[in-house]
Amino acid sequence: MDLLRKVAQNTVIVISTLTGSGKSTMLPALLMANGYEKIIVTQPRRLPCQLLSNHVNSKIAGITGWAVSGIQCSADSPIIYLTDGLLKEYLLFNEKLLLKRINKTKKGFVFFIDEVHERSINIDLCLALLARLLSTKPQLTTKIKIIISWATLDIAVSRNLFHPIKHCQFEEFILPTMNRLYNMTKHVSDENVLDLVQTLYPTLRSGEKMLCFFKSTLEVMQSIKLLKDMGNNTIDSW
Repeated sequence: MDLLRKVAQNTVIVISTLTGSGKSTMLPALLMANGYEKIIVTQPRRLPCQLLSNHVNSKIAGITGWAVSGIQCSADSPIIYLTDGLLKEYLLFNEKLLLKRINKTKKGFVFFIDEVHERSINIDLCLALLARLLSTKPQLTTKIKIIISWATLDIAVSRNLFHPIKHCQFEEFILPTMNRLYNMTKHVSDENVLDLVQTLYPTLRSGEKMLCFFKSTLEVMQSIKLLKDMGNNTIDSW
Protein backbone atom coordinates (compact mmCIF):
# COMPACT_ATOMS: atom_id res chain seq x y z
CA MET A 1 0.00 0.00 0.00
CA ASP A 2 1.49 3.31 -1.12
CA LEU A 3 0.32 5.22 1.96
CA LEU A 4 1.86 2.77 4.43
CA ARG A 5 5.11 2.86 2.46
CA LYS A 6 5.18 6.65 2.72
CA VAL A 7 4.50 6.48 6.45
CA ALA A 8 7.41 4.07 6.88
CA GLN A 9 9.81 6.23 4.87
CA ASN A 10 9.00 9.63 6.39
CA THR A 11 8.72 11.31 9.77
CA VAL A 12 5.78 13.54 8.81
CA ILE A 13 3.12 12.69 6.26
CA VAL A 14 0.19 14.90 5.34
CA ILE A 15 -2.92 13.10 4.12
CA SER A 16 -5.62 14.88 2.16
CA THR A 17 -8.73 12.77 1.50
CA LEU A 18 -12.46 13.28 1.54
CA THR A 19 -14.54 12.84 4.67
CA GLY A 20 -15.74 9.23 4.91
CA SER A 21 -12.67 7.71 3.25
CA GLY A 22 -11.86 5.65 6.36
CA LYS A 23 -8.69 7.47 7.34
CA SER A 24 -9.86 7.90 10.95
CA THR A 25 -10.86 4.24 11.44
CA MET A 26 -9.09 2.01 8.93
CA LEU A 27 -5.66 3.67 8.84
CA PRO A 28 -4.93 3.36 12.60
CA ALA A 29 -5.79 -0.36 12.45
CA LEU A 30 -3.55 -0.82 9.40
CA LEU A 31 -0.71 0.96 11.18
CA MET A 32 -1.09 -1.35 14.17
CA ALA A 33 -1.08 -4.37 11.86
CA ASN A 34 2.17 -3.07 10.37
CA GLY A 35 3.93 -3.11 13.72
CA TYR A 36 3.45 0.36 15.18
CA GLU A 37 2.97 -0.23 18.90
CA LYS A 38 1.11 2.96 19.85
CA ILE A 39 -1.13 5.15 17.71
CA ILE A 40 -2.61 8.32 19.21
CA VAL A 41 -5.48 9.69 17.12
CA THR A 42 -6.81 13.13 18.00
CA GLN A 43 -10.31 14.49 17.43
CA PRO A 44 -11.55 18.07 17.90
CA ARG A 45 -14.52 16.99 20.03
CA ARG A 46 -15.15 14.54 22.85
CA LEU A 47 -17.99 12.43 21.43
CA PRO A 48 -16.18 11.26 18.25
CA CYS A 49 -13.37 9.85 20.41
CA GLN A 50 -15.76 7.34 21.95
CA LEU A 51 -17.76 6.71 18.77
CA LEU A 52 -14.70 6.06 16.60
CA SER A 53 -13.15 3.80 19.23
CA ASN A 54 -16.36 1.79 19.55
CA HIS A 55 -16.66 1.49 15.77
CA VAL A 56 -13.12 0.15 15.35
CA ASN A 57 -13.58 -2.25 18.28
CA SER A 58 -16.78 -3.55 16.66
CA LYS A 59 -14.64 -4.69 13.71
CA ILE A 60 -11.52 -5.80 15.61
CA ALA A 61 -12.28 -6.25 19.29
CA GLY A 62 -10.02 -4.83 21.96
CA ILE A 63 -7.53 -2.79 19.92
CA THR A 64 -8.71 0.73 20.76
CA GLY A 65 -9.48 2.92 23.72
CA TRP A 66 -10.44 6.54 24.21
CA ALA A 67 -9.71 9.41 26.56
CA VAL A 68 -11.15 12.86 27.12
CA SER A 69 -10.61 15.27 29.97
CA GLY A 70 -11.49 13.44 33.19
CA ILE A 71 -12.72 10.21 31.55
CA GLN A 72 -10.97 7.35 29.79
CA CYS A 73 -11.61 3.78 28.69
CA SER A 74 -8.94 1.19 27.83
CA ALA A 75 -6.34 3.94 27.45
CA ASP A 76 -3.52 1.36 27.37
CA SER A 77 -4.79 -0.08 24.08
CA PRO A 78 -2.51 0.08 21.00
CA ILE A 79 -4.83 2.70 19.45
CA ILE A 80 -6.15 5.54 21.58
CA TYR A 81 -8.60 8.23 20.44
CA LEU A 82 -8.36 11.44 22.44
CA THR A 83 -9.19 15.12 22.08
CA ASP A 84 -6.56 17.43 20.64
CA GLY A 85 -6.91 19.47 23.84
CA LEU A 86 -5.80 16.47 25.89
CA LEU A 87 -2.80 15.81 23.62
CA LYS A 88 -1.87 19.47 23.95
CA GLU A 89 -1.83 19.06 27.75
CA TYR A 90 0.38 15.96 27.48
CA LEU A 91 2.84 17.77 25.20
CA LEU A 92 2.97 20.80 27.49
CA PHE A 93 3.05 19.19 30.93
CA ASN A 94 3.88 15.47 30.54
CA GLU A 95 6.62 15.54 27.94
CA LYS A 96 9.01 13.40 30.00
CA LEU A 97 6.44 10.62 30.42
CA LEU A 98 5.59 10.85 26.73
CA LEU A 99 9.27 10.60 25.75
CA LYS A 100 9.69 7.57 28.00
CA ARG A 101 6.85 5.79 26.20
CA ILE A 102 8.18 6.83 22.80
CA ASN A 103 11.64 5.44 23.55
CA LYS A 104 10.15 2.08 24.55
CA THR A 105 8.67 1.52 21.10
CA LYS A 106 10.62 -0.44 18.50
CA LYS A 107 9.08 0.51 15.16
CA GLY A 108 7.60 3.86 16.07
CA PHE A 109 5.13 5.94 18.04
CA VAL A 110 2.41 7.50 15.87
CA PHE A 111 0.75 10.88 16.42
CA PHE A 112 -2.28 11.05 14.12
CA ILE A 113 -3.68 14.59 14.13
CA ASP A 114 -7.09 14.33 12.49
CA GLU A 115 -9.52 16.96 11.14
CA VAL A 116 -6.75 19.56 10.82
CA HIS A 117 -8.84 21.55 8.33
CA GLU A 118 -10.84 22.82 11.33
CA ARG A 119 -7.76 24.81 12.42
CA SER A 120 -8.75 25.20 16.06
CA ILE A 121 -6.35 26.67 18.62
CA ASN A 122 -5.74 23.21 20.12
CA ILE A 123 -4.97 21.70 16.70
CA ASP A 124 -2.52 24.47 15.83
CA LEU A 125 -0.85 24.15 19.23
CA CYS A 126 -0.50 20.36 18.87
CA LEU A 127 1.21 20.81 15.50
CA ALA A 128 3.48 23.56 16.84
CA LEU A 129 4.43 21.51 19.92
CA LEU A 130 5.20 18.43 17.81
CA ALA A 131 7.32 20.57 15.48
CA ARG A 132 9.17 21.96 18.50
CA LEU A 133 9.72 18.43 19.81
CA LEU A 134 11.35 17.39 16.54
CA SER A 135 13.43 20.57 16.40
CA THR A 136 14.79 20.28 19.94
CA LYS A 137 15.19 16.49 19.91
CA PRO A 138 16.25 15.51 16.37
CA GLN A 139 16.87 11.91 17.47
CA LEU A 140 13.10 11.49 17.59
CA THR A 141 12.82 11.74 13.81
CA THR A 142 13.47 7.99 13.69
CA LYS A 143 11.24 7.16 16.66
CA ILE A 144 7.96 8.93 15.91
CA LYS A 145 5.58 9.30 12.99
CA ILE A 146 3.34 12.34 12.64
CA ILE A 147 0.30 11.93 10.40
CA ILE A 148 -1.62 15.11 9.63
CA SER A 149 -5.04 14.54 8.13
CA TRP A 150 -6.97 17.12 6.11
CA ALA A 151 -10.32 16.90 4.33
CA THR A 152 -9.21 19.72 2.02
CA LEU A 153 -6.23 20.36 -0.23
CA ASP A 154 -4.96 23.35 1.79
CA ILE A 155 -1.88 21.67 3.26
CA ALA A 156 0.62 24.53 2.95
CA VAL A 157 0.47 25.23 6.70
CA SER A 158 1.79 21.77 7.58
CA ARG A 159 4.45 21.96 4.89
CA ASN A 160 5.73 25.32 6.12
CA LEU A 161 5.80 24.12 9.73
CA PHE A 162 7.64 20.82 9.35
CA HIS A 163 9.57 21.02 6.08
CA PRO A 164 12.35 23.30 7.45
CA ILE A 165 13.18 20.91 10.33
CA LYS A 166 16.54 19.19 9.76
CA HIS A 167 16.56 15.40 9.34
CA CYS A 168 12.75 15.42 9.20
CA GLN A 169 11.49 13.60 6.11
CA PHE A 170 8.23 15.14 4.90
CA GLU A 171 5.77 13.69 2.38
CA GLU A 172 2.26 14.40 1.12
CA PHE A 173 -0.42 11.90 0.17
CA ILE A 174 -3.41 13.20 -1.76
CA LEU A 175 -6.23 10.85 -2.66
CA PRO A 176 -8.11 12.33 -5.62
CA THR A 177 -11.87 12.45 -5.39
CA MET A 178 -13.96 10.09 -7.48
CA ASN A 179 -17.24 11.51 -6.17
CA ARG A 180 -19.64 13.62 -8.16
CA LEU A 181 -19.49 17.30 -7.24
CA TYR A 182 -22.69 19.28 -6.87
CA ASN A 183 -23.32 23.00 -7.07
CA MET A 184 -23.91 24.64 -3.69
CA THR A 185 -25.72 27.84 -2.87
CA LYS A 186 -24.57 29.54 0.32
CA HIS A 187 -27.01 31.75 2.22
CA VAL A 188 -25.85 33.95 5.09
CA SER A 189 -28.43 34.98 7.68
CA ASP A 190 -28.31 36.95 10.91
CA GLU A 191 -31.37 35.13 12.25
CA ASN A 192 -31.17 32.82 15.22
CA VAL A 193 -30.86 29.19 14.12
CA LEU A 194 -34.01 28.17 16.00
CA ASP A 195 -36.01 30.92 14.28
CA LEU A 196 -34.69 29.67 10.94
CA VAL A 197 -35.72 26.11 11.78
CA GLN A 198 -39.26 27.25 12.56
CA THR A 199 -39.38 29.16 9.26
CA LEU A 200 -37.97 26.36 7.10
CA TYR A 201 -39.60 23.36 8.79
CA PRO A 202 -43.02 23.79 7.09
CA THR A 203 -41.31 23.77 3.67
CA LEU A 204 -39.80 20.30 4.14
CA ARG A 205 -41.22 17.53 1.98
CA SER A 206 -42.06 14.08 3.29
CA GLY A 207 -38.86 12.25 4.26
CA GLU A 208 -36.65 15.35 4.11
CA LYS A 209 -34.47 16.26 7.08
CA MET A 210 -32.80 19.41 8.33
CA LEU A 211 -29.29 19.25 9.83
CA CYS A 212 -28.13 21.92 12.29
CA PHE A 213 -24.63 22.25 13.75
CA PHE A 214 -23.83 23.48 17.24
CA LYS A 215 -20.61 23.97 19.17
CA SER A 216 -21.23 21.40 21.89
CA THR A 217 -23.50 18.60 23.08
CA LEU A 218 -24.86 20.94 25.75
CA GLU A 219 -25.99 23.45 23.11
CA VAL A 220 -27.65 20.63 21.16
CA MET A 221 -29.67 19.48 24.18
CA GLN A 222 -30.63 23.04 25.12
CA SER A 223 -31.73 23.81 21.55
CA ILE A 224 -33.86 20.65 21.35
CA LYS A 225 -35.69 21.68 24.53
CA LEU A 226 -36.14 25.29 23.36
CA LEU A 227 -37.41 24.15 19.97
CA LYS A 228 -40.01 21.90 21.57
CA ASP A 229 -41.18 24.75 23.81
CA MET A 230 -41.24 27.30 20.99
CA GLY A 231 -43.06 24.98 18.59
CA ASN A 232 -45.44 23.46 21.15
CA ASN A 233 -44.05 20.00 20.30
CA THR A 234 -45.00 20.34 16.63
CA ILE A 235 -41.38 20.05 15.44
CA ASP A 236 -39.61 16.73 15.93
CA SER A 237 -35.94 17.22 16.80
CA TRP A 238 -33.17 15.10 18.28
